[in-house]
Amino acid sequence: MRLYRNRLPEKDPATSFVATLGNFDGLHIGHQHLIAELKKEAAKNNAKSMLISFYPHPQLKLGRIKDFNYLTNLRQKVRILRENGLDLFVLLHFTERLSKLSAREFIENILFSRLGVTALILGPDARMGHKREADITAIRNITIEHGKNLRIVPFLELAGKPVSSRRIRELVLSGDLELAAKLLGRPYCVGGRIRRGDARGSTLGFPTANIHYLSQALPPNGVYISTTVLDGKSYQSVTNIGTRPTFDGSNKTVEVHILNLDNSNELYGKYVDNNLIRKLREEKKFQSVEQLKRQISIDVEKARGFFNEPNE
Repeated sequence: MRLYRNRLPEKDPATSFVATLGNFDGLHIGHQHLIAELKKEAAKNNAKSMLISFYPHPQLKLGRIKDFNYLTNLRQKVRILRENGLDLFVLLHFTERLSKLSAREFIENILFSRLGVTALILGPDARMGHKREADITAIRNITIEHGKNLRIVPFLELAGKPVSSRRIRELVLSGDLELAAKLLGRPYCVGGRIRRGDARGSTLGFPTANIHYLSQALPPNGVYISTTVLDGKSYQSVTNIGTRPTFDGSNKTVEVHILNLDNSNELYGKYVDNNLIRKLREEKKFQSVEQLKRQISIDVEKARGFFNEPNE
């Protein structure tokens, strides 16, 4: 897969594209279904598959929201798209100039003329243009004018409701990681580089690594069974999300203790993906450091027991 960031691929008269566009936050099973249909359409037309997305989130740029809890960071998004067999991923900076383009200007000048898109694959809620002016009917009318194809892929549903990024975000924030994982098609993952903390975990006998997670959504504070992917290898782990109340902490952190890793100092500066599997307990303030150490030991043993359970 080729990634084009803040630039458009050079137009090749010999190459045509079938494209989709949107935020695709989380790249959940509904997104993956749409991408599969995109690839089928591209193969049928001897074209390449292209996904166009934007950053920062358009709602942030337009001032409609002050912050945004992403489900996937860029690194995760690139990896998942590559795993799904996409040909091109075009990531455009959502500037004020871009936000003011009409739907017709964007479709005609960028998609059709500049990129050579011959067909669009979109969801039924797709909108384009300044202030989201064009709904799917208006988009279809423009494509018909230019003799291009538009295919609408219906929403994928699970448990009687459409699969959506908003629904998954609400599940993560409320702590329903099991249903969130079903909608994502994988465990919910918090990713980031490891940065140095106060090394308190090492003094407790359970060294931890602090994940600089940026703007990703986090489930409620607590201790979680997890797996941590480092340098392409997956490790069993235990993750604490919270403020470390035993030490009167105030800043929210994501700290992971990787089981069977001899030297946690080797993690500093490296990127990890931390998959949250199941909540073990709530975060709580202990009366003494010794009580905390005993509880961490129990948490680790419960995690080991979980990973040693036979698969059903």
